[in-house]
Amino acid sequence: MSGLNAHYPPAALAVEFARLRVAAGLPDRSGLIGDGPFGQSAG
Repeated sequence: MSGLNAHYPPAALAVEFARLRVAAGLPDRSGLIGDGPFGQSAG
């Protein structure tokens, strides 16, 4: 991990990577942001 994200909570990183995946045109398979197969929304 770089110094910029060393203290970023892992759960928050997971959400950001899920958002990045969707922004790249791929499905959110994590279910964290509501665009995946589980249909859950993080807010």
